[in-house]
Amino acid sequence: MKKIFFLTTILAMSLFSATNEEIINHFKSVIKLDGFEYKVTTRKNIEGYPGYEFAIVEVSQSNNVTNNMHHDGKTQKLQVIIKDNIIFPEAVDIKRNRSLLEDFVNN
Repeated sequence: MKKIFFLTTILAMSLFSATNEEIINHFKSVIKLDGFEYKVTTRKNIEGYPGYEFAIVEVSQSNNVTNNMHHDGKTQKLQVIIKDNIIFPEAVDIKRNRSLLEDFVNN
């Protein structure tokens, strides 16, 4: 019975939540520069907020020459919140006066 519930929950989440591929495609369409790679490296449910997830998207410059500029492979980590098919750069719980990212950023 627990397995059925678990599988149903996973299936429901996959039907409504944005996939890693959809998140990566979004950032590729927004950051329109050659020589960048995108990867979702972390994805966790936010405790106390059903359906909300925390994710880290790494944006890395590849080690190659693009547009006559040399990139040295630097990486930037973008922290986002995901709810269904919506990506938030930040969300604040007004009643707690606290950012939902706070628990993840400080750890």
